[in-house]
Amino acid sequence: RLPATSALKAARNARRQVENGITTIRDLGANDWVDIALRDAINEGWQLGPRIVACGHGITGPGGHMDARRYARPGTPLEMLSSIGVVVESADEARRATWEQLMRGADVIKLNATLSEYVRALGGQCSPELTFDMMQAICEVAHNAGRKVAAHCHGGPGVQDAIRAGVDTFEHGRFLTDELLDQIAEGGRFLVPTLSPEAQSIANDAPPKDAATRKWYVLATGAMYKTVERAHKRGVRVVAGTDAGMPYVYHGSLSFEMKHLAQAGLSNKAVIASATRVAAEALGLEDTIGQIAPNFCADLIVLNGDPTQNLSVLEQPAAPLIVMQRGEITVDRREPGTGD
Repeated sequence: RLPATSALKAARNARRQVENGITTIRDLGANDWVDIALRDAINEGWQLGPRIVACGHGITGPGGHMDARRYARPGTPLEMLSSIGVVVESADEARRATWEQLMRGADVIKLNATLSEYVRALGGQCSPELTFDMMQAICEVAHNAGRKVAAHCHGGPGVQDAIRAGVDTFEHGRFLTDELLDQIAEGGRFLVPTLSPEAQSIANDAPPKDAATRKWYVLATGAMYKTVERAHKRGVRVVAGTDAGMPYVYHGSLSFEMKHLAQAGLSNKAVIASATRVAAEALGLEDTIGQIAPNFCADLIVLNGDPTQNLSVLEQPAAPLIVMQRGEITVDRREPGTGD
């Protein structure tokens, strides 16, 4: 895909987010640093879109989750590959890769702590993707620059290493044990379970085509709701995030994710907090957004109903009626003449 094509699609997706009432997003990997360019365009006022917390490229190991060579056709020249990840093979390379993202303007750093291949093939635990030393180097550089670190992970010793290294948010986490969840809770870290990929696959009756990935979806679906329920009960701060861009996971579909967090045992109020106040804390923006309070940014939506009583009001065809960003109305679906 050409970088220009990625940029145009990203601009379209940014508009969709706002039209669905989403005023802040975190992007954990984009081709050619499109997320950073789009963030700047929105901040400069010439592109409609949400506030973006951008990572640039994720940091991955050889053959890892974000290594473009895994997904390329055999024989494709390396210079022709467009990637959302940078491959590192040592702590020094991990440190340099982190600095590269920061110098390009990254707001957050994303690393890949675990692979999923052994789970897919054998039903066993996930294998580590980066070593502890690599993750520690990444966290050290990021934290010294005032940036948080997010980790793609599902379970196993790679998560233990990520906790020790200082990772702030744990993405997906399908197979986190009670011991790992307790450590995440005790450290004040966050879990972003992204239930949407598997849940949307089921909702659309569209199982993955290859047998290994179908097996993965069966395993993950059987575990993910229970993991979120255990995490919430053990005091882990759960954040609503969609993993948009995965099959059937559309930009702007946060209400679908929220519905499934409720199915995992969170109350409606806890679900709403996971998409507002707790999400702001996970981004390090808790003093700016996520609450309706003095001196907070006026990012607001108006709904035709009370989501604390019924989350389905978030999924109505005309929801939200109004979207306000930084005190200015950017989406208005009210009928003409219905008042101020």
